[in-house]
Amino acid sequence: MITINDCSEAKVKEIADKKAIKVDLEDELVETQARHAEVLRELEELAAYNVELHKSCDFVLKNFEVRQTARDQDEIKHKDFCTDELNTNVLQTEKKESEKADLIAKTKDLEMRIKDYVFLDLGMDLRKPCGKENLYENYDKK
Repeated sequence: MITINDCSEAKVKEIADKKAIKVDLEDELVETQARHAEVLRELEELAAYNVELHKSCDFVLKNFEVRQTARDQDEIKHKDFCTDELNTNVLQTEKKESEKADLIAKTKDLEMRIKDYVFLDLGMDLRKPCGKENLYENYDKK
């Protein structure tokens, strides 16, 4: 038979068990609330970062066309500069090549004229056949 004492002890034990469960649940609630507060703080930081990113992206998108146009214009200017410099270089090279050819021709002409003067100075003409009579003729003329 169950006595009142047995029933009371069972009730006291049940109450104690429920109080222990309540304490555990309250501890878990405090931890959960702390974690909830931490998550809210992280969410606020992420929201602030999101706003910064949107501002940055909006700026880039807003100014993309302006920057792209400026970049294209710079590339066109650079291409034009390179083309002008290349054309100038080609013209200068052609001019120098022509000058070089003229100088080579003039050098050959001067070398031939110098040979003529050297042999004329010695009394010899290379265009005439060389023989003993020529040497004596030239020797007598001196």
